[in-house]
Amino acid sequence: MTAVRPLDEKDREILRQLREDAWITHTALGEIVHLSASAVQRRIHRLRDDGVITGARATVDEAKTGRGLRVYLLLELDNDSASSLESLASELQAYPEITRVDLLSGKFDVVVVLDCRDMESFTEIAMTTINKNSNVRHCWTLMRLKTLAGE
Repeated sequence: MTAVRPLDEKDREILRQLREDAWITHTALGEIVHLSASAVQRRIHRLRDDGVITGARATVDEAKTGRGLRVYLLLELDNDSASSLESLASELQAYPEITRVDLLSGKFDVVVVLDCRDMESFTEIAMTTINKNSNVRHCWTLMRLKTLAGE
């Protein structure tokens, strides 16, 4: 694996802008960072080639898709071996409402993020996955009330 080239201030600003709007044009980005569109394009390609930029995504208003209930499940597992984690992730990926599964450090082992239609659909998923998984020692459920910043 090759070493990542050091990032300068223009690279860091390009990354900041792309985090805000991955679809910003090279011309608009160039105006912000004071580079030509072709120079911005070359830097973005280098950042991709170096593995600094690993993808782009659309931020979706889940309420407008009919899945406005965001639920966070904090899981404590009996077994956090690689094979057990892989099995859990594989099982959870079968549900389109489950939008993220992250391994954590600290008291909780895993956080599961769900975007559900309503409480009934969340309950159905929880009962068929989390509550029946013999590796889940305990599950804490948190409901998002309101997004204050970020996505």
